[in-house]
Amino acid sequence: MSDLGPTCALHPDRPSQGTCAHCGTFSCGSCLGWLGGRQICITCKDEGRVAIYGIPWEQRDQLGLFTAWARTAGMLYTQPVQFFRKVDPYGPIGGAVLFAAISGLWLALLYLTLVTVVGALLGLAIAFGGSNWDPSIAIVVAIVGVVYTIVPPLSLVLGGFIWGLVHHVVMLLAGGASKGLGATARVALFTSPIQLFQFVPCLNYVAWAWYLPVMGIGYTQVHEQSGGKSAAGILLPVLGCCFCYIGLYAFIFAVEGL
Repeated sequence: MSDLGPTCALHPDRPSQGTCAHCGTFSCGSCLGWLGGRQICITCKDEGRVAIYGIPWEQRDQLGLFTAWARTAGMLYTQPVQFFRKVDPYGPIGGAVLFAAISGLWLALLYLTLVTVVGALLGLAIAFGGSNWDPSIAIVVAIVGVVYTIVPPLSLVLGGFIWGLVHHVVMLLAGGASKGLGATARVALFTSPIQLFQFVPCLNYVAWAWYLPVMGIGYTQVHEQSGGKSAAGILLPVLGCCFCYIGLYAFIFAVEGL
């Protein structure tokens, strides 16, 4: 400590520019760098005291937005364990939100294309069929197109936060989720490419059977916890929903039988 305030641990003649997020050491600008979303001193980095994170999505400024998304999704599909080992649990949540939104964008573009084709076919049928054009048809097609463009990105982002919150609470009760809610939310948002298949007819059940284990892998790797705690966080809410549905249907049948 000098008259100017804290000084660098390795360079006492230089003022500190911050502290290491891992060891808390005061460091100057030359000894302090960013690793994921954290400031880490050069000693912790060189001595391997911290995990080295880095997924393709974090290189989107160099790779380009959509190339980074494609490479990240490909790594998630083919190497989920290695992928989540490289996800920084303390990284900025905004990047994960953008990733999930782009995942939904692909589905929105598909839906928008289908709605456009259907609208064009209806227009041709009316034009060549000799019928009068009803403006309400165009309004309905336009509304459907807007809805299907907005809903997929919002559903993947909001769904990621909602499921992440539910899973996080259950894992906390089981003694897990040590890295915080942000880490859980990042896992839920980064699994969004698998959720895309839930919107495809006949593949939605397959997507769930794929999505839940991959999310469990994510929670296990990112929180560095046992697979049992991750499984509890995922399966208990699902079982709770199933019991609620069973109870609702039993109530409806009971009322109808009166």
